[in-house]
Amino acid sequence: MSWKPRNSLAMAVGRVPPRRLEEQEQIALMRWARLVQVGPWLLSDVLAHYPSGGYRTKAEAARFKAMGVQDGLPDLLLYVPCGPYVCGWWELKVGKNKPTERQLEQHAKLRSLGHYVETCWHWSEAANDIVRYLEKGSTPINVRAKP
Repeated sequence: MSWKPRNSLAMAVGRVPPRRLEEQEQIALMRWARLVQVGPWLLSDVLAHYPSGGYRTKAEAARFKAMGVQDGLPDLLLYVPCGPYVCGWWELKVGKNKPTERQLEQHAKLRSLGHYVETCWHWSEAANDIVRYLEKGSTPINVRAKP
C-alpha cells in the first residue's frame, strides 16, 4: 500500500509521510556508515536495521511475530561492544515524533541488560553519537567523512 497525500497542497509541497522521512534519515546514516572504518570492518557491515516497525498485513505481522520479531526495539543495532556496553542501539525519529510507550519499555529493558540505547532526531545526530559510542571502546575507528 503506497502513501498518497490527502490533498493537492500536500502534493505541491512534496509532503512525505513521517515513516518515509525516518527511512530517508536511516538511509542517509547508512550511506555515511560506509565511510567509517571500525577495526577491520566498515561500520555499515556491523550496523544493522531491526525490522520491528512498518506497515504490514495481519498475516505478515503474524509471521514476523512467529519468527521472533519484537515491537518496540530500536531501529539500528551496532553489534560492537564498547566500554561497559554489550552493544549499541539507535532509534531514529523525525520532527515531533516521540518514542512510544512500548519503545520506552524495550529501551529500559535493553539498558538494564548492559546495552547502550539512544534516540536521535536526525541522521547526523545519530552518526555523532555512534562515533562517541565507538570511542569508548578499544577498536580503532577511522571516520572518512564527518556527519
